[in-house]
Amino acid sequence: MVTTGIGTAEVAGASPVKGRKLKRGGIVTIATVLGLVAAMGLTILGLGAADHAVASYDASSWLWSSLRSEMARVNGVTGRVDTRLQIPKGQGHKMQVSQTDRFLILRDLTTGTVSSLDLATLQITATTKTVAGVGVSVALQDDKAFVVDAVQGVVRQLDPVRSRRSVRRCTTRRA
Repeated sequence: MVTTGIGTAEVAGASPVKGRKLKRGGIVTIATVLGLVAAMGLTILGLGAADHAVASYDASSWLWSSLRSEMARVNGVTGRVDTRLQIPKGQGHKMQVSQTDRFLILRDLTTGTVSSLDLATLQITATTKTVAGVGVSVALQDDKAFVVDAVQGVVRQLDPVRSRRSVRRCTTRRA
């Protein structure tokens, strides 16, 4: 055994670094640190859940034009009208508009007619009559629509998928 000037001992004929096996705890620590660094990197680069939630959100709104008797879909990202939908017998009428991701519900305040539009086909799929004027509103939840008549104290469910009458087609044109 030889002592060097820096206070370490060396064994003659042996290499100064002796090979050691990495214990199981060390492997787990290294794997955990690498996993956390990878997750942070993916989150910073935009591959997190919040990025997907924002990317899948469709920022569009439907607006009523009583002068033209049409609904116009405004793209929230560009701020421009990208679809126009002609509504029969609606010129000069006031409309209440409610929307979900799948349906657009129109309530004509002049006639009291409530119409359900399927946004996939842009066709009126169901209609029902209500009292004309204010005091009646439409509440939407998923694929269900409810007509709430606050004046009479009545709540009726409207099935926006099935028509009580035959399906009426609307004319559409792209803007």
